Amino acid sequence: MTLEDAMKARYFNINDLSRRSGVSRPTIYSILGKRKKQKSSVRVDTLLKIAKALNAKITISENKPTGFDIVLKEVKRNENC
Repeated sequence: MTLEDAMKARYFNINDLSRRSGVSRPTIYSILGKRKKQKSSVRVDTLLKIAKALNAKITISENKPTGFDIVLKEVKRNENC
């Protein structure tokens, strides 16, 4: 799943992800490919911060244009609510 798909699944916008992960908005825009000056790689510590904020795992994948894939962990709902 792409970062954009993971953000939609968790109902996060760029500001939410930035605030929860500690990753700057320009960096997130760059990863999403929405900046004119894109970096071709993403630092591992940045990916780990994003994964933690999304409650997800990151897998490195040469087949993906971004070089990584996101796998969301299941969110357990409290049945007593």
